[in-house]
Amino acid sequence: MIASMFVGCGKAGMMVPHDTPPPPQLSPQLEQRIIEDYRTKYDIDSNDTVNILHYFGTYNDCVVVVLEGGERDSLIRQEVAGWTFRFTEYNHIDVWCDGEFIDLKDAYMSDMIDIFDTAQIYLQHSGEYEDEYEALFLNDSISIYSEHYYADYMGDEKRYSTFTIEDDFATDTINVVLSRQKSWEQDFFTPDDFPEVKLAEVIDLDVGGREKIVNQQAALNLIEITAYELLELTSDPVAWNEIIQTLPNEILSGGMRLWLINPESYRKSLSLKLKNPSKKNVLSAIKELEKRDDILSAGVNGVYSIKN
Repeated sequence: MIASMFVGCGKAGMMVPHDTPPPPQLSPQLEQRIIEDYRTKYDIDSNDTVNILHYFGTYNDCVVVVLEGGERDSLIRQEVAGWTFRFTEYNHIDVWCDGEFIDLKDAYMSDMIDIFDTAQIYLQHSGEYEDEYEALFLNDSISIYSEHYYADYMGDEKRYSTFTIEDDFATDTINVVLSRQKSWEQDFFTPDDFPEVKLAEVIDLDVGGREKIVNQQAALNLIEITAYELLELTSDPVAWNEIIQTLPNEILSGGMRLWLINPESYRKSLSLKLKNPSKKNVLSAIKELEKRDDILSAGVNGVYSIKN
């Protein structure tokens, strides 16, 4: 059971956060080679059309693409490093490594890609097929039990500040929440990352957030179970009392409780300190920051009622 798996194999250890630049275009020669290998794998006639619809980057010499052509399974869910991919017959991801096609999850478990690569692939794939993700899996949610916690942050809906100069708030601070993509693309921020406002300092309100997710996913991989499957096991109190003794500390809180963060829902929060503090400058800076696509919300710090 889980006790034996915990001692066993799998992907373990902490991965170092890294920033991934936008992928370059595939060369015509490499694109043609991938297409020919795809024809061979799925026995597609030379007269039938095969195209690379999307290229999601190259990681450790492995090319991640979506190809058009051949018959594929539909309505498949696949959890990789905590990211739940939704595949139809039209949007399957293929990982091509030196002539061979490898399943996305197998590529992750074999250390060909890591959680940050997976995040970049997921963000691109879910962005390209946003309608399919929403239409096909509206009810695709995790079971949550009251005594356990599965952290789920705000979505990527833009939120605009409604505060006015009459409100009571700090004159030197703006709190921002970054988009999911920005939260995974970049982990360290300085005033130079916000050139539209004059900042003295940027404080990370979520220090170690991504690192905790990485460590949790490594721990889940070690015992070869997903967050969804583990939460389901908590429904049986008797069995859970035995299982909990075998679980790593990275996914526990308070001894007998699970504490997991959903990578798909993670959003980084920052506190921006103004060079020239004033309520007017705070509100003006918020308006500028709200113009950015990678900022979901920008707001004041410490709002209190102005009434006695």
